[in-house]
Amino acid sequence: MDFTVHVEDNKLTSFTDSSKAELGLKLNGIANDIVDEATRIERSERGDGNTAEVVRNDVVKAASLFTRYIERRKGKKTFAVLEILGSLSGLLAGIFLPMHDKGVSYLIFGVIFILFSGALAVYLINNKD
Repeated sequence: MDFTVHVEDNKLTSFTDSSKAELGLKLNGIANDIVDEATRIERSERGDGNTAEVVRNDVVKAASLFTRYIERRKGKKTFAVLEILGSLSGLLAGIFLPMHDKGVSYLIFGVIFILFSGALAVYLINNKD
């Protein structure tokens, strides 16, 4: 059984004929990836000796894994920059805190960097997915 995907023409007004053809190829590839993932999920949940049957929930899981992968890739650079920033602030805190005998301003900078590093770590841990 073949499936067709319908995209409304009003959403494709700025698409050229070649870009519409490419969109069709990419949608076909995405659909095949979801089918493969749903089959893999069904195989992993099926008991030995049972017949293969991909149910709606398997397709939902496969599609949600696919969309979560796309969303995760979008924010990857931002997440990496925040991790580097957190590491640098921890390093700066380690540099400024031992210099407390040279003045209160070094101690204040050290405490600020520790607080910033801690807040950033909490944010990164809670928003990892």
